[in-house]
Amino acid sequence: MSDDKDAPASVTAATATDAASTRPCPVCKGPIVDGSPAATKFRPFCSRACADIDLLRWLRGSYVVAGTGAEDDEDGETNRSVPAADPSEDTRH
Repeated sequence: MSDDKDAPASVTAATATDAASTRPCPVCKGPIVDGSPAATKFRPFCSRACADIDLLRWLRGSYVVAGTGAEDDEDGETNRSVPAADPSEDTRH
């Protein structure tokens, strides 16, 4: 077994990177090394560009959050339409 000091710098750097936790960017799928400046500044994205792409997708309606139909109220009750008044029954004079 050899020591890391005998290994080339590129192998040592790769081993250090492999040991660090990585995750994919949700937009470009590129690796993000946790603890890196980009990982903390643009979390969960790898860069401002990917963050802006994601925002644009939300603004254009590319992403949709599933929900209930428009007939359901926030408290879960079904909205019941009040029938329109018959103009012939207008009692105002």
